[in-house]
Amino acid sequence: MPHIEKPNFKAKRKIPLTIQFLLILSVILGLWAKSCWRGNAQTNIEFQNIRIENQTFVSADVIFEVENHTRQAGRRNIFIELHTSMNEPIATLLTTIEIAPKQTTKHVKVVTKFDRPPKPDEQITNAKIRLYP
Repeated sequence: MPHIEKPNFKAKRKIPLTIQFLLILSVILGLWAKSCWRGNAQTNIEFQNIRIENQTFVSADVIFEVENHTRQAGRRNIFIELHTSMNEPIATLLTTIEIAPKQTTKHVKVVTKFDRPPKPDEQITNAKIRLYP
């Protein structure tokens, strides 16, 4: 009569070195690819034709165009910073926008909360817009 041994499934087995090496290598390559993608995100999405209109002492409209060079659509966080004629920041806004793949879209954002009120001789002259990580 043949003797059949039952396998012990509870016994601890070591992962082979080749599998360990491939797992570590794939994690390193994944982290490297992610850092490359984040670095290119600033160049893949461009902000153009930034204008400031309807300025008051309590609000300002920021009109801009977003050109997306990638094939990915989605929501992106952007950071808008308004500067006065003396190049001092007067207001900031963190908001989200919808972007379409391979298109240029126009957006209007209203900044209603200033860090400080503008002085009588100050005007809001420029706005800086960038992606928020």
